[in-house]
Amino acid sequence: MAASTQQTTGLGKTLWRQTWPMAIGVLSLLGFQLVDSAFIARLGTVPLAAQSFTFPLSFLIIGIQVGMGIAIAALISRALGAGEKARAKRLSSLVLMAGGAVIACLAIVLWAFQIPIFSLLGAESNTYGYLRSYWPPQLLSAWLGALLYFVYSVFRAHGDTRLPGKMMVITSLINLALDPLLIFGVGPWSGWGLPGAAWATSIAFGIGLLVTGGRLRKRGWAAREGLWQEGRQSWRPFTGIAAPAMVSQLMPPLGG
Repeated sequence: MAASTQQTTGLGKTLWRQTWPMAIGVLSLLGFQLVDSAFIARLGTVPLAAQSFTFPLSFLIIGIQVGMGIAIAALISRALGAGEKARAKRLSSLVLMAGGAVIACLAIVLWAFQIPIFSLLGAESNTYGYLRSYWPPQLLSAWLGALLYFVYSVFRAHGDTRLPGKMMVITSLINLALDPLLIFGVGPWSGWGLPGAAWATSIAFGIGLLVTGGRLRKRGWAAREGLWQEGRQSWRPFTGIAAPAMVSQLMPPLGG
């Protein structure tokens, strides 16, 4: 009985140590849109309305990246649990390459068909000018954010939740600091207005990628060889995990 109690206590402590950094990080990450909206609201109601039309599409991208992140974290964890460290490295490289390509293709489609999509969402003609200038850098930030999330997934699969949690907080603070500078400008420079919010997020995510990518290479959690064969071997189990996760994540944006 005592041994069982100690085991349960140890499991609870481990679960707490693994959970609290990511919980704080996710809360800070969710503040990106809130912080952007708070500053954009000072530009006027039309720019704020233009930003709101992009929310369902941004959440669509996030839903797909979360589903892919869940799948790759599960596969890497299984490989590590089975002692297949070389395979875990190949899977890490695959998710960064394939995941980045998938999100990039989706971003290109959303950019190419932005006018009919925003029209279906109810956007009016007075918001199109703002959307044309804001949507490209916002898609760039979504792509960088997806790559950063995939890197976070690799760290989580290896049991490291502290670095992703810290970087989520740091990138949120960088975004908070850059938003007023890039939106409203400083000194004689008048800033970029609405697109400045997207560029602030892109810079924050880019810095996060530089830091976490460097740590990933330093720890040797990625590989360059055997990726094609690994992709052929792992695409079925990856799809089996990712597809249901994506469906559950896509319900809110599709409903929106």
